[in-house]
Amino acid sequence: MELIAKLPPRTNVKGIISFLRHHAGFYRRFIKDFLKIVKSLSNLLIKDAKFNFDEMCEEAFATFKKKLSSKS
Repeated sequence: MELIAKLPPRTNVKGIISFLRHHAGFYRRFIKDFLKIVKSLSNLLIKDAKFNFDEMCEEAFATFKKKLSSKS
């Protein structure tokens, strides 16, 4: 659980894809409102969109890490 809490924010599209595929992919069925949480991260993957990891993305990333590392 500590490993997930210490994950740094992703800085490129490959990092977002990796995070969503490896961490989010499996746990999505266990996290309430999963799609609402990762929507801003998913928007970074739109073709020809500029990669802008803004406050909304930071908040989504932090929320998702918190839900992954919580025991409930």
